[in-house]
Amino acid sequence: MTELSLAMIVRNEAEDLEDCLQSVQSEVNQIVVVDTGSTDATKDIARNFGAEIYDFEWKNDFAAARNEALKHVNGDWILQLDADHRLKNKVDKSLPEQLEIIDALGLMINEKTFLKNGNQQNLSRLLLFKNIRSIKYQGALHESPYDSLKQYARKNGIEPWLKKDDQIEIEHYSYADPEKKLKRNLAVLTKGLQNEPKNSQYRYNYLMTLRGLGRTEKYHKKLAEYIEEVFRDRGNYLYSEIGIIGLYLEDVVQKNKKIKPGYKNHIEELGDTIDWRDLRIALPLSKIMSQNGDYEQAINILKQNIKNGLVDLKVPVNKNQKKDIFIQLFKLYEQKDQTEHVAKLLARLDSYLQKTDITTKSILEYLAQTDMDLFEKVYQIMQVKTGG
Repeated sequence: MTELSLAMIVRNEAEDLEDCLQSVQSEVNQIVVVDTGSTDATKDIARNFGAEIYDFEWKNDFAAARNEALKHVNGDWILQLDADHRLKNKVDKSLPEQLEIIDALGLMINEKTFLKNGNQQNLSRLLLFKNIRSIKYQGALHESPYDSLKQYARKNGIEPWLKKDDQIEIEHYSYADPEKKLKRNLAVLTKGLQNEPKNSQYRYNYLMTLRGLGRTEKYHKKLAEYIEEVFRDRGNYLYSEIGIIGLYLEDVVQKNKKIKPGYKNHIEELGDTIDWRDLRIALPLSKIMSQNGDYEQAINILKQNIKNGLVDLKVPVNKNQKKDIFIQLFKLYEQKDQTEHVAKLLARLDSYLQKTDITTKSILEYLAQTDMDLFEKVYQIMQVKTGG
């Protein structure tokens, strides 16, 4: 039978840790906890669950702490959890039984975050992967074994190496103090950028953190600096560089300005290269084109994005961003008075959404919340289509 190891890093998590370990103790064969300096009862709680505890000096580097945990796991597979996670297995089979038949190196599983404002956010994350000694986490913040696993798969001719599993879900109870978390992230990223100033992942997350903290002036200054370098050093764009381009396009939309001369061709070339698979650039660029009256091109970009699956598994986007793609397409069809295309899109929605975490119902509910006038028009078309 496949054996599963839980690998965690913790610090002063006494409030959450017990519930986390209770949710997973029957599913794992080993619990490894790396403690980065707890002063509360965290270690005592971990010991009560039979955990192996290892002390590790915090270095403002999450990957370094995660890699310390990897040194001590001995299972066939590794499950990564944080103290504010709760494991939900949706089937009767245990996790080791399910993993026994998985022919991949890693599994993307849904993390359902319960936000403090009562909303929920879903994100596919690589939290289950095979225990291969050469695999390491990368990234001081938002650390992941993704690149390391991908490199191993290419070297050994393993395809597909990554799959999505809908039978396993992680409930995530959001950080008690979001601003405190963002400030912590800022410190980690500042150090990361001092060591690796050209690291695009750090740059992308740095921008997102500045925006989250409302540091608008610095955000726009750094965005202008980073986007200039992305296009100057262009090549095979990394997903984090695509994210920076997406932030630039969002800024263009919000300010209703023109794309800087020289950037537009690069963005369109990138979109064609990746078949507009990344909604972080497809959605804002379609909005820019519709603002400029280029409806056909805007529609074409969105159709390609939907056809090609909205977004790569690795890209961190929430459900509402995915719904926005369809709502933007509804808007464009309505602006061009193409009700027959709205009807066709509605008829195909279920098939488009088969491999996503959103549904036709959730798109329509979100549309009703955000644009009631458009919802009523779409609903009327639905009624005609169904004869209701």
